[in-house]
Amino acid sequence: MDGKEIEFSEGFTDLHTRVYEATLAGKGFGIEDARPSVELVHRISTDTVVAPADAAHPQLAAARS
Repeated sequence: MDGKEIEFSEGFTDLHTRVYEATLAGKGFGIEDARPSVELVHRISTDTVVAPADAAHPQLAAARS
């Protein structure tokens, strides 16, 4: 940002462990929290693929070639 590098990896080395600890302590996410994401992934993976319209972004047309 403003020509300076931003480092996002510091402090995340044990993130998964902290999430597991919170979940086991009853402070994790439940099924109702995850449901919208699971339903979206299901819709995306089972939906019908439709050809892009003429107004589609050029990169989309290039990906089909």
